[in-house]
Amino acid sequence: MYNYQEITNAVNIQVAATLANSVIAGARYAGGANTSANLPINSTAVAYPSIGAGGGTFLGSARPSTRGIGTGVQNGATGVAYTLTTDGTGTVNSITPVQTRPDGVFLGAATNAPVNPGVGPNIGTANQTIIFDTACLNSAFGTQTPAVAGSVTVTLTAAELQIPQSGDGAAATTPSIYTADHLSGSDSFDLFIGVAGTIKVELAGSLTDNPVTMTVSTGILGMQIKKVYTDGVVTATGLVALY
Repeated sequence: MYNYQEITNAVNIQVAATLANSVIAGARYAGGANTSANLPINSTAVAYPSIGAGGGTFLGSARPSTRGIGTGVQNGATGVAYTLTTDGTGTVNSITPVQTRPDGVFLGAATNAPVNPGVGPNIGTANQTIIFDTACLNSAFGTQTPAVAGSVTVTLTAAELQIPQSGDGAAATTPSIYTADHLSGSDSFDLFIGVAGTIKVELAGSLTDNPVTMTVSTGILGMQIKKVYTDGVVTATGLVALY
């Protein structure tokens, strides 16, 4: 549960983005962005790209830890790993983020969790890069003869990213909902209101799909919340989940 005295993470519900749980389009690493060579043909492996210091700028990628799963700055417990597939020439031809969030389910008339929750933390933006350098490819596929060469640079666009909400916000039976995310720190959160107005929320102790609507002022609410709806009744903006 959220601790009112300590805020350690925040997610801007209306603009935060995570990688979509789908194959990354080949156009994002076409041509000179993909110089991978000498990999095992028609093979699949899980890879952890390099980050910073000449590596990619997308910080949501997992960093494997030498201290075990769940330790380190960012690792397999929260970050994104990727499944790479090669073609008959030993060149990477498919990249898919490994799913880290559970698929949503439907309870009653509202969505209980994101239908396509995406993968990794909510920190993606367009034009960030994911770079699988030669060392990364060697680590994923193992040492080869002749030696693995080249790299793959993925440049993200808005098409690869999504806000952390379910539904489309249009149909009454599929309202857009932000659900408490354990990857962000807890199964409940407080809510910061940027611009006063009406909100629709489900409190931590309430029955499933039993939201309340209220008018709120700017500032931190001081409530334990498990869902925030963002459908047509909501007029408050600048909504930030505080964990």
